[in-house]
Amino acid sequence: MEIGKSIRLWRTFKNISQAELAEKIGTRHSAISNIENGRQKPFYETVEKIANALGVTVEQLAATTMEEENEH
Repeated sequence: MEIGKSIRLWRTFKNISQAELAEKIGTRHSAISNIENGRQKPFYETVEKIANALGVTVEQLAATTMEEENEH
């Protein structure tokens, strides 16, 4: 699973819209959409901000990504 898919999974689990997440981290809704859809690779600093806004750790975002890769 790509980081964007992991972000989408956690965001929807936490019941937060793309617009709400974007506002929390100080970016545009379109940036969140691009990250989640794999059109944009986020900088580590952005991933940290997203994780904090979602109330998870960067490691949890990465673990979700790693779990998917290990299943294949």
